[in-house]
Amino acid sequence: MEIGAEDGNINRDSPVKVLLFEHRVRISGQVTMVVNLLQSSGSYITSSGRNSQIGLGKTLRIQPGLQNLGGWAVGARLSRRQRPSMQSEMALASLPQELLVQVLSYVPPLALVTRCGLVCWAWRDVVDGPSVWLLQLARDRSTEGRTFYDLAQRCLPHGKDKEFPLCVLACFCLHAPLGRNLIFNTCGEQGFRGWEVEHDGNGWAVEKNLTLVPGAPFQTCVTSFEWCFKKQIVDLVMEGVWQELLDSAQMEICVADWWGAQENCGCIYRLRVRFLDMYKNEVFKFSASPNPVLVTERSYRQVSHVFTNFSRGIRYVSFEQYGRDTHSWVGHYGTLITHSSVRVRIRLSWSSFPLARLAQFLIRIFQRPTSP
Repeated sequence: MEIGAEDGNINRDSPVKVLLFEHRVRISGQVTMVVNLLQSSGSYITSSGRNSQIGLGKTLRIQPGLQNLGGWAVGARLSRRQRPSMQSEMALASLPQELLVQVLSYVPPLALVTRCGLVCWAWRDVVDGPSVWLLQLARDRSTEGRTFYDLAQRCLPHGKDKEFPLCVLACFCLHAPLGRNLIFNTCGEQGFRGWEVEHDGNGWAVEKNLTLVPGAPFQTCVTSFEWCFKKQIVDLVMEGVWQELLDSAQMEICVADWWGAQENCGCIYRLRVRFLDMYKNEVFKFSASPNPVLVTERSYRQVSHVFTNFSRGIRYVSFEQYGRDTHSWVGHYGTLITHSSVRVRIRLSWSSFPLARLAQFLIRIFQRPTSP
């Protein structure tokens, strides 16, 4: 039976279309079960007898008495007898748009893009739209989550960017950039992959980190007796922070770096952070030049800075490091550098905090002992 795709039917003689058909039926069956759950009581009962929230990422353990679900488990592999029929798939097409968006909002972001968006055009339109992603953001009830949800609604872009076919909210939920370190290969665990490196003297080297640095693995980069340089350019938009959000004056960018000297050998360290526009033209920059370390024990120091109210049009962050030793010793006795970071955070105002937190803050202030 050969029927066109426009009619919504499947050519069962084609192996490729049979696989696509089984894939669509599997996903449709899973969402059908969630629809039944939403329409019944909004919760289900596990084998332990406790109520649990609905979520596609967890397995449903159904009591024997609940025969309406057929013993299926969301995320489990269905046998041929348990696979839903074509009528179940067609029933999803008749769902109201609001209910379909509500159901799909419980799917994890990666599965929503890579699987649900391929089921049919109706589901693709939901995945490409902002509604399903706003519902996912609205479930974060923390102070940062509520603040970002309100900000995201005000900063949605107009139209669709040709460079990024996905919805900007989809890219944000997939990459989760807030608070995450956007520097790749921060400590040289993959050599110098991801960095632009210039070697002078004996060049850069990667060695084991003998001094504990919070949050850093056991690798560090070390310079030589002449100036060594390396940099990495972070594309904030590609990491999930869309341009209108960066231009909202409600975001802050935090940069930090750990550096130190070898035992019995001094070093000089420089950090430069440049902010670039979409054409990679410099908008403004920040430089840190700590005092050189002469002779000391092997230890680390941190350089950090937080950028707020930066100029509009910022897209790239160029993170650049310089280092050398002070004794011109042959080998690698120069600056130790590790755990570099660039993080994007939402700037919280006093109005963002609940009244209870503000009251506790004021109580702590008035309870502080005053000096005579």
